[in-house]
Amino acid sequence: KQADLQRLIDRLDVGLSTLRKTSQDVTELQKDLKITMEKVEEKKVATDKLIEEMSVQQTEAQVQEEAAQIEAKKANDESERAMVIEVEAEKELSEAKPAMEAAAAAVDCLSKAMLSELKNLKKPPAGVDKVTNACLILIEKEYNPKKQSWNRAK
Repeated sequence: KQADLQRLIDRLDVGLSTLRKTSQDVTELQKDLKITMEKVEEKKVATDKLIEEMSVQQTEAQVQEEAAQIEAKKANDESERAMVIEVEAEKELSEAKPAMEAAAAAVDCLSKAMLSELKNLKKPPAGVDKVTNACLILIEKEYNPKKQSWNRAK
């Protein structure tokens, strides 16, 4: 009977030890849980802040995108206007090209001897002085009536 009692006491003692150990483990787990919950709360706050920053950045990005679309539209409009100007310039060039080619052909028929003969004239024939003055204006890219003389035009 005493052996049964001793066995029950040992069993009770082991049960109490296990309960104490379990109680200590639970206390440790509660401390770990508390620390983990604090970390979770910190991360939650950081995440909320990040979401708020992303929202602000997204709003700014939308504003910039709208501005970029406006600029792209302006650029397209300007491009269209430039195309119209280019077409008009091509048309004007095609109209002026025959006259330019005819003028080049007329100049090609002049020889050095003809130009020397023109330079040696004391007074040019009527109208020639006007032509040489016009050439002088084109060469110098300046119109000054005082500087236009037959001697300079030679």
